Amino acid sequence: EFRYAWPGAAAAIPALDASLRANGAALQAKMKAGAREEEASAKQNGYDMPGYSYAEEWGVVADLPALLVMQSEGYSYTGGAHGMPIVTTLFWDKAANKRLPTGALIDIGALNAAAKDRFCKALDAEREKRRGAPVNREDKGTIVDFVSCVDLTRQTILPVSKGGKALDTVRVVIMPYEAGPYAEGIYEIDLPVDAAMLAAVKPAYRSSFSTGG
Repeated sequence: EFRYAWPGAAAAIPALDASLRANGAALQAKMKAGAREEEASAKQNGYDMPGYSYAEEWGVVADLPALLVMQSEGYSYTGGAHGMPIVTTLFWDKAANKRLPTGALIDIGALNAAAKDRFCKALDAEREKRRGAPVNREDKGTIVDFVSCVDLTRQTILPVSKGGKALDTVRVVIMPYEAGPYAEGIYEIDLPVDAAMLAAVKPAYRSSFSTGG
């Protein structure tokens, strides 16, 4: 099974539409090749081949005059106890007509310095909500990574627009096994942009951001 989809806002930009179409085709070819190899191995070794599946859908999290920001969500399964979720980000500069890396928008090191305390507190609050109990770092039976603050700079980071007029929130996406067990799923920590975080935005794109998300 294979599904790869993107919204009209992206399809309306020819260069972006072509890029996404090519990426979808490459992903599908890779999955097919992997499935054929698995099928051959299953026949040779006498086991049932697992069903291969890949689904990823892009959604718009900000559509501003200068930038289109999208986040994909999906799921890939190629055997084993369970598959793995997919999260990808995309930043498109409309004037330059090109895709940007996260670092073109935000100085990640400066963002970490500005938002680390807020981020760690918000992560623990979300852990407590999901677990039904406060985070206990003294519990010797707990995996250390699941009660410690994760490294913000190694997570998926994207600015989003909650108000629809500017990039007013920074989202930190943490995949399973980073902040908690697989069963807890993906953590998404949304931090409203404040003055300290705004200073971490690269000057070329600062006009697309605002505080008070």
